[in-house]
Amino acid sequence: FTMVDTDTSGSYDCTLGGDDSADFAKSVSGKVCTVTFAANPNYESPADDDTDNVYDLTIAFTDGTNTLSAQTTAITITDANDQTPAVSVDSAYSQAESTSTTWETFTITDTDTTGTYTCTVAGTDAADFSSSISAKVCTIAWAAAPDYDSPADSGGNNVYDITLAFSDGTNDLSAQTTAVTVTDVGLSIADGSASLAESAANSAAVMTASITEGTASTVSIISGNTDADSDGTGPFAIATSGAITVADADDIDYETTTSYTLLVVALDDDDTVSAEMTITITDVNDQTPA
Repeated sequence: FTMVDTDTSGSYDCTLGGDDSADFAKSVSGKVCTVTFAANPNYESPADDDTDNVYDLTIAFTDGTNTLSAQTTAITITDANDQTPAVSVDSAYSQAESTSTTWETFTITDTDTTGTYTCTVAGTDAADFSSSISAKVCTIAWAAAPDYDSPADSGGNNVYDITLAFSDGTNDLSAQTTAVTVTDVGLSIADGSASLAESAANSAAVMTASITEGTASTVSIISGNTDADSDGTGPFAIATSGAITVADADDIDYETTTSYTLLVVALDDDDTVSAEMTITITDVNDQTPA
């Protein structure tokens, strides 16, 4: 502040007062009073009396004889984008293969009130992922649902190597390296049911057992497939796809058996699973009245 005084003599000074005067320092050279912060102001850690980033101050000026009454002012500190965002990224993750593309969300910690946030996927297997951001939340998704039996990573070993970098538009957090390992989900087979007319012919389609999460090497009916005519062939057969068909139509007779509960077992190199298939036989008008 420059004091205007036409006198040619005087001992000039300025005095700080008010609630937050301790947060400032002053010096005088000639008629110039310089007021500085005692410490650099930090929006995230306000030092003013009310801790609201508004510093209340009075400044009085004198020439040694005549004093200008104290003048009141307030200095408001505004936020600057000066904080580097922080994000916690583990060095390794594990995820079971899935039909979903969902993977992980990361929340950016940044005390600044301004900034344009971004996250970037890079690294050997970056093409297998996509990124999106909403406010300070970064969502990383698979470009396609991961399949353990058909790995898409560059090494073909179900370990996807990527880096994740974050920015607030001014300050960049250096890229963090991580590896996502896709794990196998064993075979799964679900119980099922169907109905079949007793007049169905050989090779007629009955139903398909739902076998998921992998490819079964062997699927078989281990019980419930009663060979009524004892010719060595049960009424039903099953393919590795899970498709059940009529194998011996002569075994199927509503008047003898109204339903079958087949225990179906599927297996691959690692898993053996089973489920029940219930086949209800419906009556056909095939009897001659007596």
